[in-house]
Amino acid sequence: MNSRPAAILVRAGAIVGVGAAMLILRGHVSRSGRRRALVPRAERLMTSDPICCSGTTTIDMVAQLMRHSHVDAVVVTDVEGRPIGVITDRDLVDRIVAEGKNPMAHTAEQSMTQPVVSVRLTAPIDAIVATARAHRIRQVIVVDDSGACVGMVRRADARQRHFRDRAS
Repeated sequence: MNSRPAAILVRAGAIVGVGAAMLILRGHVSRSGRRRALVPRAERLMTSDPICCSGTTTIDMVAQLMRHSHVDAVVVTDVEGRPIGVITDRDLVDRIVAEGKNPMAHTAEQSMTQPVVSVRLTAPIDAIVATARAHRIRQVIVVDDSGACVGMVRRADARQRHFRDRAS
């Protein structure tokens, strides 16, 4: 019996091969050799480093952030990076422009959508789809174990992946 440990090949965070006893391709293999599919999680689908601002950021600056970054939502965070709200392009139209308010006189905290709807990094995609549908939102914020904002998942991307995985 060979006492040498099996070599493991890792590419882009996924195990793609293991020596002698097992072969793993985008999934887990049990000791019996049966292949189990990986459950896609938020951390694999999310956009890292979402655009964030503080609650004191003025709305005109939020709009400039959106335009410059080509996003339709900005996460409003506290000083520790935990999300306290989100401002979407729809919020800007409904709460500022349509009401004739001065965007330089209002802050993100005054105009953000609350409460924050978020999922953990380990949330499965079907839970993300269900969360987005239940709250009627287009993006779901992804938080780490400390509650800090680490990414966002678009509902459309999660749904597409969810149904593609179910079909295969």
